[in-house]
Amino acid sequence: MNFTTQDVENMITEQRQFYFSRATKSTKFRKEQLTKLKKAILKYEQDIINALYLDLRKSEFEAYATEIGIVLDSISYMVKHVEEWMKPEAVKTPIQYQMGKSFIVREPYGVTLIIGPFNYPFQLVMEPLIGAIVGGNTAIVKPSESSVHTAAIVKKIIEETFHPSYIRVVEGEKEEVTALIHASFDYIFFTGSVAVGKVVAKAAAERLTPCCLRVGWKKPCYCRSNR
Repeated sequence: MNFTTQDVENMITEQRQFYFSRATKSTKFRKEQLTKLKKAILKYEQDIINALYLDLRKSEFEAYATEIGIVLDSISYMVKHVEEWMKPEAVKTPIQYQMGKSFIVREPYGVTLIIGPFNYPFQLVMEPLIGAIVGGNTAIVKPSESSVHTAAIVKKIIEETFHPSYIRVVEGEKEEVTALIHASFDYIFFTGSVAVGKVVAKAAAERLTPCCLRVGWKKPCYCRSNR
């Protein structure tokens, strides 16, 4: 799919309109969306396992243990605790503001961007998506183009479960990622290489867009300390 920054802005505008409708604000809505996502994952569980094998040669055990099971457990945990997290939390009021009361109130960011990696292409798309949903945000999801089979099943799950004005999947490579990261998102969640992470951080900084970068390498390094 080829699109420009203006195309992305049109997607963001659609999602921002949905966000400003306040549909995502209620506890009920967030729980319902998480439950719908869980049902869809269970429905396509074997397809996800097959896709992970085709992309990364992951065994059925590894696919479930490191990707699917983790996501299902996270959804159950979020559904159980979201109501508690949404309540204002009373905190101490500084002396200079005495006679007043202070609270921590957790508010959504708005329209979020999630860019997933090739090595855990299901888990590391779905986990931040769950966070976006439970936080009351909308999301545009960009799966890794290197894990084509898993990207296809992620797209199928999301498109069958959510309206694009709420959750949307976009596909593409470098040009599409460039268009995405330079658009007016309210938050960016990126998982991938250090080199690309720096590009994402720079683009986000130019717009003062808050972001979370989870960066690493293709080959892990194990270090041992001699005592």
